[in-house]
Amino acid sequence: MSFAVSMLVFLGIASIIGTILKQNEPYENYIIKFGQFWFGFFEKMGLYDVYHSVWFLTILLFLVLSTTLCIIKNTPTILKDFSVFKDSLEEKSLLSFTHHFVIKNKKTINTSKILDYLKQAKFKIKEKSKENGDILIIAKKGNYQRLGYILTHIGVVVICLGGLLDGNLIFKAQEIFGYKKIETLDIPASKVPEVSRLGIGNTSFRANMTLAEGSSDNVAFVR
Repeated sequence: MSFAVSMLVFLGIASIIGTILKQNEPYENYIIKFGQFWFGFFEKMGLYDVYHSVWFLTILLFLVLSTTLCIIKNTPTILKDFSVFKDSLEEKSLLSFTHHFVIKNKKTINTSKILDYLKQAKFKIKEKSKENGDILIIAKKGNYQRLGYILTHIGVVVICLGGLLDGNLIFKAQEIFGYKKIETLDIPASKVPEVSRLGIGNTSFRANMTLAEGSSDNVAFVR
């Protein structure tokens, strides 16, 4: 879990870099601004398109998987605790709690008043008699606050999934395994090879097209 938090912090830092450093600018602008050495270094790090870089998407995918597993593992236990009263605790266990209070003179304890007070305070109560004659009162309140844990983790998954969908994860996978290749040369559309084209069946893409008034075309260039 601590590693996942570290990755989340790292993503936050990367997002700050992506906000400060203008993304998807022409490479000439970066060369003029940073010089040839730092331009090459930042390019290898994928800082000119942070949100679509392989390492950024890999971290997002890791967070989705790890957080989803965490939700699946802990949600049943949290929901089960809503209706479970831990009535098997012994006095030694209760005394080990950080917050506890002991009344030495047991004769002054009025059980009915304690129960009335807890009911007025909207506590759920369970009363259990021990074999030695002691009475154990279990009261709990604020169960639904535990839903914050589940909802927070679901929120992380939703945000990361949004980043993956926006990051063209499927296309990145095709590029890594050689099914697609980005064409870097300034060539006519008719000479662009098939490996560098996206078909009309592709789920989504953002592209640029320059058209004269009243004209049309069936090719758009993806940046």
